[in-house]
Amino acid sequence: MKTAPLSRRDRLRQMLADLRMPGALEALDAILRDVDGGALTAADAIEQLLTAQIQLRNNRRLQAAMRSSRLPAGKQLHDFDFTFQPSLRREQIDRLVHHCHLVTIRGNSYRMRQHTELWQTLHAAHDDAPAARRRLPRQDVATS
Repeated sequence: MKTAPLSRRDRLRQMLADLRMPGALEALDAILRDVDGGALTAADAIEQLLTAQIQLRNNRRLQAAMRSSRLPAGKQLHDFDFTFQPSLRREQIDRLVHHCHLVTIRGNSYRMRQHTELWQTLHAAHDDAPAARRRLPRQDVATS
């Protein structure tokens, strides 16, 4: 007994399931309905499928990050008690949250420069130690 061939919609569903794309799979019916109605081109349909998958992935990543951060649910920055932690200033946190910019610093950091200078000084002193000992006046110790 031969089974009936799968429809294109069912084959697409199966492919998306095999590719583990649940976001695209969830949006497939609505997108195909728009394609059938002539509201979407093939390229637009592909874009919407991929967008649905990316949005689902990003939402899951955000939810996982929130769970792993163990932050209290529903708490927001304006609810934080800054008097409890006086070393944190509200203005600094607000500036970091709302006005932050990424700055790429090229070259060694201040600590790395300091470490390199110290290493070079110690290395030079170590190399110069025998010569420095030769320059010291020799003191003979008399034994009795």
